[in-house]
Amino acid sequence: MKKGKMIILAVLVIIAAAFAFSPKKITYPDEVALGKEVLTEMSQRDLATVETSISNAQKRKRANKREDLNFKQIYENAIIMGDSMAMALLDYQLLNPNQVVSKRGRTVGNNEEDVAIVKGLSPQTLFLQYGLNDMPAFRGNIDGWIAAYEGLINDLKVSLPSTDLYVVAITPLTSKGQSVNEYNHRYLEFNEALKTMCERLEIKFIDPGFLVDPNDMEQYQADGIHPGYSYFPKWLSYMADEADL
Repeated sequence: MKKGKMIILAVLVIIAAAFAFSPKKITYPDEVALGKEVLTEMSQRDLATVETSISNAQKRKRANKREDLNFKQIYENAIIMGDSMAMALLDYQLLNPNQVVSKRGRTVGNNEEDVAIVKGLSPQTLFLQYGLNDMPAFRGNIDGWIAAYEGLINDLKVSLPSTDLYVVAITPLTSKGQSVNEYNHRYLEFNEALKTMCERLEIKFIDPGFLVDPNDMEQYQADGIHPGYSYFPKWLSYMADEADL
């Protein structure tokens, strides 16, 4: 907020100087209009940033409140389907094996076995967590990935018409995680496309990215891709809150 105010103050000083040092005190309508437009844009952008920060802080507070709960009970009728991010929930014993259907290296294009298992279990709620492996697997082809993801969703909808579906965003990557290959640095683009797809399909998009800071390696494992343990209870808490579990 301080930075935004300083920028706005600087613009005001420049505009004032233009009037103060003009020999004939001539009014320049175009410059004044431009200055007002810049100020308006900055104030709106600053307000949006503050609102986002407040919203994320409130969400983190809710997530922290629930992170010590019994997630195995909360997710009793739910399944998280996906890649190594989902597998971590089993590694940390936060959920039971029948609540996570996943294997490391999974993508939306190589999960036929997992799809069959989920259909057989027929959960009330299903969370889809894909993307980490999809970025390199699809060689950065976002349109191809979205088409495959949409195909997966349509297949699940047909087989599980009573199941509530949720799509989870790709977790933020550190600079180290982004440098692993030539595609990971585009994870925000992939997330934006995923969000757009969910809006079009009228499926809730859950983005827990605010729960971890990609600029702080201490919050991540050595690979810079997977967050450390502290992230996962908060992640489960936030998703449960979003899905009213």
